[in-house]
Amino acid sequence: MGDDIINGLFIKGGSRGYYTVKDINWDVGKKGSGFTITVPNGREFESSVPKFLHWVLSPDNPRYLLSAVIHDFLLEENYRAFFAAGEWYDAALKSGGKQYFTFTAALAVTTFTVMGRMNKKIRGMIPKMGGNERK
Repeated sequence: MGDDIINGLFIKGGSRGYYTVKDINWDVGKKGSGFTITVPNGREFESSVPKFLHWVLSPDNPRYLLSAVIHDFLLEENYRAFFAAGEWYDAALKSGGKQYFTFTAALAVTTFTVMGRMNKKIRGMIPKMGGNERK
């Protein structure tokens, strides 16, 4: 099992792609900020990268898994997309991501997250029509 652990924190598996193997404490904003979130052991998450971008960034790249779990955790705890994307960026840099590439990827993360949330809201506002009804 030791070889399956990635960065000492994650295992590939579970229904969403990865899960944590221990609690992850993350200081939001900067180290020692006093605002620490804890992603619990066993938390499942996904490293979502649109398929057409896999040639640029693999969803399995270990440099971006900490980013993915922090980002997913914040979104699932109802933090705003821009806030979560900022922490995605900081975690990617901490994990060895190159600054310019990571900045560009963070813009994409923000864009796709915001667009996805907007689409869900818009779909929720469209009335559902059954059968062959026309109105």
